[in-house]
Amino acid sequence: MKISNQTYDTIKLVALLIAPVCVLLTSVGNAIGYDTTTVTAILAAVDVFIGAVVKILSDNYHAEEE
Repeated sequence: MKISNQTYDTIKLVALLIAPVCVLLTSVGNAIGYDTTTVTAILAAVDVFIGAVVKILSDNYHAEEE
């Protein structure tokens, strides 16, 4: 699968931003007494999936270079 560099960079940026957002939501939510378990679990699962996609795309790109 081929994608543009801009698309790859956007996907990677999203993956790198979701993890800190999970930490922020959990920390702030717990500090003010909200249960953030569901939201954090969903965001973490999405982040893991996007990370896997980024890894696959990266591997495919490097395989084509060789």
